[in-house]
Parts: sequence; structure tokens; C-alpha cells
Amino acid sequence: MLIIHTYIFFLSVLFSTLVAGVPHIPRKQIVGASASAPISTLYISKAQPPYPFKNRTILKTIRDSLTGRLPFPICAKGAAEFQYQLAKTSIDYACKNSKAWNYSIVPPISLGNGKTADGKTKTIGLSADQGMNGTSNKFWLGIHHATHRCTGPLKFAVGNSDQEKRDHCIARFRRIIDRCRTDGNSGGYLRDGCAVYTVKALPQDETLTDSWWPKLGDFKCKPSDGADRGKCTCWFSNYPWSTDTFKMPNNGDCTNVDRTQLA
Repeated sequence: MLIIHTYIFFLSVLFSTLVAGVPHIPRKQIVGASASAPISTLYISKAQPPYPFKNRTILKTIRDSLTGRLPFPICAKGAAEFQYQLAKTSIDYACKNSKAWNYSIVPPISLGNGKTADGKTKTIGLSADQGMNGTSNKFWLGIHHATHRCTGPLKFAVGNSDQEKRDHCIARFRRIIDRCRTDGNSGGYLRDGCAVYTVKALPQDETLTDSWWPKLGDFKCKPSDGADRGKCTCWFSNYPWSTDTFKMPNNGDCTNVDRTQLA
């Protein structure tokens, strides 16, 4: 059974545990709509990809995205292998799950109260996994917000119609399994603008989500400048480039910002 997971911060838990330096996020199960569908559950849970990105790579992937070309994936080295057909089928099912389309993927600083203005749930990323017969491993795929020099929300699937959304999602995950087949199917990752798509085989008890946005550091704020004057610009100390604006307290003290109140 293919299971889709979403990863978001429950702010009260997050900020109470940041003092200890290790955010802990609980998980909440959401039962899927169809009992017969391979995708039956969604999960809500946690926060940097384990991949370093250089500026040249960032510029190229953003350029490729703007021109409609898909960037080349970075293939995993020495990773466990999976069957191509299993990966293809799992990707198709995951991308066709319309529940995943209703999430807004954002960096941790932009989670606010957990909802967008139009009511969508904010999340740091989504993932899905599928057991593999004859092995203790599972097929795993995920999309999350890149940590380096990226701001703004992302969507799991982009398009004006259901078909466009499915095609957008499938094309990016399949790009990985199609391009990373020279030494078996071991998967890899692809960065398209600020979105990072990952496909791998993992042991049943492992996930890559624990490496998303680790060790955020301290929550810091300062008065905003320019057009945002009268607001507070905030960031986490280990990710100073990832900022967002928050409502300034009545006393004008940005060190006392309500972290759920984005401006």
C-alpha cells in the first residue's frame, strides 16, 4: 500500500522544543477517500535536505524551470535498488492523489498559523512510500522546499486542470527514475527551482524527512525596512536567508513577535 505523508510544524510543540535544539513534531493521520486506492493515508509531521547546492546549480535549475526544461537529476550512489515498474506505478498513484494538491509547501519561517489565506494547510514537504516484495526495503518518494536561497510557497502539482497537475508531478519524479537507470534503479533527487524531488529505496524504518531543515537555531526578528516598515522581518539563525514578515507588536518590540501572525 502506497502511503502519502505531509510534514508540517505544530508551532506550539516546535517552539517549545527549539530550546533543546531538536524539534519534535507529532503526526496526525488523515484517512483517504477510497478504501480500494493504493494511497490510503496522509500524515502530518516534520522539518534541510541533505544536499548542498551551489549558486551555479541554483541558477541553472531556476533557468531550466522558467524555460520549461526539466533539469537533470543527481543520481544516488551506492543506494539500494528498486524495480522500475514499481517506482513508475507508485509515482503515478502518488501524483494522482488529489489530497496532496491542497497543501502549500513553505519554509519553516513561513508556517505561521499553519494555514494560507485561502485555507490550505501549510507543510514543509510531502512524501509517499510503498513496500517492496522480497525485501525489507521500501520505495520512497518526496518533495520538499529547498533550504538554500529560496522563499515563497510551492505546490505538489502545478497546473490549471487535474490532468496538468498530474502530468507536472509525474514528469519530475519520472525524470529521476528514467535518468538514473545506468547501474540499476537507485534513484536520486532533482531540483526544479525551489522544489526538491527525491526518489530512493530505504529500509522500512527509515525516512529522509528527518534531514529536512534540521537545527533551525534561534528565532530572530528585526524591524522591517522600506515598504514593510511597521512590520517585523524574522528568520531562524541557522537559515538567515529564509525570512518572512510578521505583525509588529503594539509596543514595537520585534523580539516579542507572535510567531503565528504573519503580516
